[in-house]
Amino acid sequence: MNGADQFARTLQALVRLYELLLACCEKKRDALVAYDTAAVARCAEEEEAVISRIRQADDLRREQIALLLPGEKQPTVTRLTESLGEQPPGPALAGLREHLRKLGMEVARVNRLNTQLCGQALAHLNGFLHTLAAGSPEQGTYDRRGVARTFAARPLVNQSA
Repeated sequence: MNGADQFARTLQALVRLYELLLACCEKKRDALVAYDTAAVARCAEEEEAVISRIRQADDLRREQIALLLPGEKQPTVTRLTESLGEQPPGPALAGLREHLRKLGMEVARVNRLNTQLCGQALAHLNGFLHTLAAGSPEQGTYDRRGVARTFAARPLVNQSA
């Protein structure tokens, strides 16, 4: 097996790892929507493990492409596929590169959504804590006869108790 074929196998491994990372991100999104903090923590641990494996595979990818394109300051898969032309595994490498690009964009999209969901959950939590600790702002209420009166805010939890 030559270096280009080994490089193709490394890219295939990266594709599988990014697909696994995308699945973890989607599971975390579902856990965030369900407000299941234990599941979010499990998903975060899974993501960390997958990201660690991606780093290792990416280091191997960098080493392999540097060997395949000696003298290149910025060795890339595009330059490698151009140098290989139509001979194998050139077209397969181009397909893998495109698939990895799309997977990376999809992971980024899901992570942006997860970030927004985390922000929303934290804003809700902040509102709950503010209501418990400080009470609500003054608001108008109505008595039984329909006369408006001002309601004085007070905390739901008495801190002196």
